[in-house]
Amino acid sequence: MMQTFSTDHVPPRDRFELWREERARRMFGVEAEILPEWRPHFTGRMTARAVGPAKLIDVAVTSYTMRRTERAIDRAPDDSFYVRHLVRGRGLTIVGDRAELVGDGALFTGMSDVPYGNAPDPDMPAPGTLCVYRAVKIPLAAVPELSLASMRLASHQHWSASGLNALLRSYLAAFIEQAPRLTGASADLAVRTLAQLAVGARGMTDIREDAAATAIREALLVRAQRLIEQNLLRPDLGPAQVAAWLGVSVRTLHLAFEPSGESFSRYILARRLERADRLLQKDPQMSVTQAAFAAGFESLSTFFRCYRSAYGATPGERRARA
Repeated sequence: MMQTFSTDHVPPRDRFELWREERARRMFGVEAEILPEWRPHFTGRMTARAVGPAKLIDVAVTSYTMRRTERAIDRAPDDSFYVRHLVRGRGLTIVGDRAELVGDGALFTGMSDVPYGNAPDPDMPAPGTLCVYRAVKIPLAAVPELSLASMRLASHQHWSASGLNALLRSYLAAFIEQAPRLTGASADLAVRTLAQLAVGARGMTDIREDAAATAIREALLVRAQRLIEQNLLRPDLGPAQVAAWLGVSVRTLHLAFEPSGESFSRYILARRLERADRLLQKDPQMSVTQAAFAAGFESLSTFFRCYRSAYGATPGERRARA
């Protein structure tokens, strides 16, 4: 199920009031204000999709000031944990008396019932600057093993690009990409894994614990798979290279693939065969040799043998049937 909301259908002078009442107060439980001279330039769009027990929220909105206060929390408690990625834009994030300038790519985690706020960049020269962000909102009840209710985690920016922070960023990107296809048990697992990684990246869990270790293995697997997809044509694509990119040992990389039931080498082979098969079906003029090399194979004999084993036919026979 997907919800959509936009201010485009109302006159410019009324757009901010609509957003403040329908989105800021009712959906997010925050107080919103905007400079009078910026009001005519305001525009906002939002979509929200259920992913298991969580919500994936996409927002594109021009700058304004918002605060989640203790009073607002008392009036509309939310009991959620969020992971938020600022895709594009600049502004201030406010926690207590501290304001921090943030920009493109900033990644945050925190709890919805701990006060926080956002404000425009004070050096912003003109109204109408668009901020685009994505957030995954996870009910605390969906991850009881983390005991999040007792943590009261304030909004926190994940600066580091290594270790668990890198895994969190990578897993969030994969989560967003796969969201339309995540249902049932797979959606529940993805939500729990994302929450475990986020809390682990804040140093709030022991990575030796079973649940945390499982989340890390799952995130390593997803990141390794994304690296393989991005580098499928590289002749040096092997476990040593991917492990080096991930900053783990080759053994750890192989252990990450074990629960999937498909080894590292079999995963690469399957993706290359799929790529070659797509090319052959898409372009009738492409030769089998061209498709094999375009999919990363270096040996035609290996390609033919593996292709027949996977599809039960030669490339020519399968193309003819199609």
